[in-house]
Amino acid sequence: MLAERVKQWPKQWMAEGRQEGRLEGLEEGLQKGRQEGLQKGRQEGLSLGRAEGLRTTLKLQLELKFGELSPETLELLPRAGEEELLRWLQRLLDADSIDAVF
Repeated sequence: MLAERVKQWPKQWMAEGRQEGRLEGLEEGLQKGRQEGLQKGRQEGLSLGRAEGLRTTLKLQLELKFGELSPETLELLPRAGEEELLRWLQRLLDADSIDAVF
């Protein structure tokens, strides 16, 4: 009887080892997925935050330089992406009119 148990132990240990390995792998995968998700969320949040900051800055500078903004201009700002907002901010420095910015 003991001899039979001794023969079963390696199989039992291997099964337990595989199970433990699966659990560790699953935990590592979940942790990695969480970290990647958080990183992506942070990057998107920063990007959105930066674009919103650029939009606010552009609106303020346009108002300071040209006065009250037309409804058409106010409609352009929320639809603009980060690159376009940066281009408009650069043009604003030398622009003689609001049309020259856009």
